[in-house]
Amino acid sequence: MRGVLALWLAPAVAVVCWYTLSAADVGQSLGSVYLSRDFREGVFLVAGHILGVAPERLPAMVASGFLLDTAILLAILGLRHRRAVAAFAAGLAASLRLSRAAPPADPAPPAE
Repeated sequence: MRGVLALWLAPAVAVVCWYTLSAADVGQSLGSVYLSRDFREGVFLVAGHILGVAPERLPAMVASGFLLDTAILLAILGLRHRRAVAAFAAGLAASLRLSRAAPPADPAPPAE
């Protein structure tokens, strides 16, 4: 399962870092064409042409793909560890019920 997590996380981190650095146009100051806005726009233009969609829609499509992959991966992890998740949820529900309960009333002093 660690391998699956690594295979999911590595490309996600790489794409997010590349997109963020190219959006900031770091390529000019570092002298790298791969981190420039022009290169990013070219990549999206080619990918948009291949997929037949507008290049402006591609970042949102990539983000929704990452969210879908994350949801599927978390569902698989939840199914594999459902007993631990159920115990955690039961403990959380019990602590919420206790915190919402009225505080115990003070007993009346004994009559003399």
